[in-house]
Amino acid sequence: MFSGLGKKSHIDTKKSLHKAADAKKDAVTRLKHLKSVFDNQNNKGVKEIIDKNYSLYFSTSYEAYVLLDPVISIKGGLKVNRDDIDVLITVIEKIFIHIPSVIYSGWHCHTICHMLKRFLHPENSAKLRRYGLRLFSIWLQSIRERAPPEMFYIYAALLPLENSLCPLSELLNRESRSGAIALQSIRSYHPVFESDPEGDGSNESAILLRHMLYSMVKNICLIIWQSDEEQVESFTYMLGIFRQSYIQHIFPDFCWKTNLYVDNKVLIQPIFYQEGFAACSELKITVIKWLIQILTPTPNQHSSTTRQPEFESSRKIAQRILFSTRNNINFCMEILRQAFFLPLSDSGLKTIKSVLRLFMLWISCKREDHLPIFFKPQKVALMRLSSNEFEAAIKTTSSDAVTDSNESTLGYDERLHAGPQNSIQFIFNLISYCFLIRYPTTLAGQFAEALYELQIRRALNIFRSAAKIDGCNGMDSETWLYSIRVQLHISSNFVSPLSEKFASNIYNTLLVNVLMAHLYVSLPIGIWDQLQDTLSKHCISKVLIDEWGNLKD
Repeated sequence: MFSGLGKKSHIDTKKSLHKAADAKKDAVTRLKHLKSVFDNQNNKGVKEIIDKNYSLYFSTSYEAYVLLDPVISIKGGLKVNRDDIDVLITVIEKIFIHIPSVIYSGWHCHTICHMLKRFLHPENSAKLRRYGLRLFSIWLQSIRERAPPEMFYIYAALLPLENSLCPLSELLNRESRSGAIALQSIRSYHPVFESDPEGDGSNESAILLRHMLYSMVKNICLIIWQSDEEQVESFTYMLGIFRQSYIQHIFPDFCWKTNLYVDNKVLIQPIFYQEGFAACSELKITVIKWLIQILTPTPNQHSSTTRQPEFESSRKIAQRILFSTRNNINFCMEILRQAFFLPLSDSGLKTIKSVLRLFMLWISCKREDHLPIFFKPQKVALMRLSSNEFEAAIKTTSSDAVTDSNESTLGYDERLHAGPQNSIQFIFNLISYCFLIRYPTTLAGQFAEALYELQIRRALNIFRSAAKIDGCNGMDSETWLYSIRVQLHISSNFVSPLSEKFASNIYNTLLVNVLMAHLYVSLPIGIWDQLQDTLSKHCISKVLIDEWGNLKD
């Protein structure tokens, strides 16, 4: 039984397990002995112990919960209560992660739901709510669609959003009505933990969201599943209910029409900055940074995050799932597109830089086996959906997968291939947002230097780098032409508070890329005419004259 024995001897472990089962001792004491055993066993040993007596250990945990519940509610704040709660949650978590198939059967569902509601109450301390969120995430990821309907409503109300349909406190205290959600009245705990170490509460929703998203990924490998298929099903399920519950609230302008697989080269038109861009900005940044962390191939010297080894395995599985359907890939592309509408702030600009860095990693990748699956070349030509066909498809449901009419005839991987050219063109279009959102002069002036770093050293550098890349991601004639069209469009419509400083780099990139494109493809007359019109508008610009002179030299 103790093949997974770690630091303690077999005798000590047996003694502790005997004490954990001793009915003469109070439940909290028994639980502490059980936690001590878990702390000194490796994963295999813990699983052997839990598999044999999980019902007994959960009953002890619930008994301890019943004993602690009134004490915490009355006294609150005592260190002993904090320690006891920590022991209680740690043991319950250990039990949950080792018996997902038992949880899926509906085991002790009513009892577990009652405890989770207590821990999740919005008037509890932030730390206690995060403990509750951690347990709730593991339990929900295990039971999935078999959870009581009321728990889905609770999940959708966990984040205190201004536009929530029903606040969590009201939902938890809603009394039973015919045909309505039946919940017991749930009270909050008095504070039993110190103040939140992660912030002053001003970004409470963002902190909870970060824990929610991180847990969703971490649980893939944290929970001891019986098969790899369950890993995939669990994350897919959590991603689905997250999208359904929160995406439209966090991103009010989320566009479900974004489609990497439609050959649609419509140039982005200039957009005036709107005050609405700032809505839910911290939540938007949290989701975008989470997605970038999953999609970034490997940590690199520019990475702003340090990944924990145990998180890396889960991240790879999550990435594989996010890239497993066209619907998921389009969802990721739209999340990344939303970054360009973040408000001008230090955190907003850093997030956009992270998106551009990810684009650069994809475009500059020279090994086909390291490319994201949608970047890989198509073995056969795909019949892409027309705009009307795609419009009809998305009206069915915003979360259903959209597939091509001939996808079923292709291999599983191949139908996900948009090809490097279509992917690069799509990225070029997204990059143009960096130049075509027109910010108020005072706001742009305040962040002028940061904008310069973003637009010139990050965005334009992608155009420059793409022009030098050969191999699997080398641009073909169609992509060369589209690159020039996008750059001409940017040059014609760009407005900046530091116009001369910005213009020098924009004109230089445009002129150099036109000359390079002319070496690879035959530029149509329309491109030359558009270049002439663009340059004619700025013919009196000293910056343009200087850049042209530099090229001639």
